Amino acid sequence: MSNISNTSPSLGRAWMIFIRERFPPAANVVMAIFFSLGNAAVAARLAGVPFPVLRWNVAAVVTVLFFFRLRCFDEIKDYAVDLALNPTRPLARGLLSLRQVRIMFGLVTAAEFLLVAPLGFPALATHAAAVAYSYLMYREFFIGRWLRPRLTTYAVTHTAVSILLGFSIAAQVIGPTQAMFPLRGLAFGLVNWMLFNVFEFGRKTFAPEEEKPGADSYSSLFGAWGAVALCMSQVGIALLVLGRLFGESVPQQGLASMLLATGVVYVLRPTRATARAYRAVTGVYLILFYMLLAVQVWPGG
Repeated sequence: MSNISNTSPSLGRAWMIFIRERFPPAANVVMAIFFSLGNAAVAARLAGVPFPVLRWNVAAVVTVLFFFRLRCFDEIKDYAVDLALNPTRPLARGLLSLRQVRIMFGLVTAAEFLLVAPLGFPALATHAAAVAYSYLMYREFFIGRWLRPRLTTYAVTHTAVSILLGFSIAAQVIGPTQAMFPLRGLAFGLVNWMLFNVFEFGRKTFAPEEEKPGADSYSSLFGAWGAVALCMSQVGIALLVLGRLFGESVPQQGLASMLLATGVVYVLRPTRATARAYRAVTGVYLILFYMLLAVQVWPGG
C-alpha cells in the first residue's frame, strides 16, 4: 500500500479529489437520480398510487449512496491492477488508503439503512437484500480467481445488483400500507439489468490505440462489431420487456437508434474520438432512458 506523504491533502480534501476523479457527480449522481426516478415512477404506476415525492427524495439519496459505495468497492478490488496499469488513480498513488476507503463504505452502508428504516419493513428487507448482494460482489462471490478472467460473466453477475436495487426503490416509494406491487412488475428488474449491461459493456469498449496490454475489454475480446452487437442485444431485450409491461416503447426505440448510430460510426472508424463518443453515449442513453420512462409512465399521466 502506498504511503501518504506529509504534503498530502487533508482527509476531506482527499475525498473531494477522489469523488471528482472517480465518482464525478455530473455523471454518477445524475445517473443515480434518474435511475431512482424511473424505478419509482414505474413502481407507483404499477401499484396504482400517486407519485410519492417525499419517499422518492429519500430513495434518490439512498441510490446515490449505493452507487458511491459500489465505486469504493471497485477501487479496492482494482487496487492491485491499478498499481501496475493505472498508477495515477487515487488509491494507487496514495491519496487514500485502503483502510480509509473501507471505513467510508462502512459508514455509507450504515447511512443507507438509517435512511431506509423509517420507510417500513418491506423497504428495509428489500434494501438489505440489495446490500447483501453488493457485498458478495465486493468479495467477488468468493470465486474471484475463476470469475475475473471471464470479463462478460464477471460483468453480468455484478450488474445484476441493479435488479435488487430497483426492487428496493420500489419498496421504498410504495410503502408498507400502500397497494400491492403486481408480480408482473418484477419483470422490470430485467430492464434494469439489461440497461446496466449496456453501460458496462459500453464503458469498456475502446479504439485499438486505447487498448492496454493486460487489461481486457469487450472490443479486444469480440472486436468492434462484436462489442457493439453485445451492447445492442441488451437494448433489444430491455425494449421487449418494456413493451410487454406498458404496451409501447417508442421513445426508448428512438434512443436505441441514437446508440446504434454512434456504435456503427465507431465500428466503421474505430478511432479514439469515435470510441470516446460511443462510451459517452452509452452513459447518456441510460440517463435519458429512465428520464423518458418516468414521463411516459408517470402515475395519473
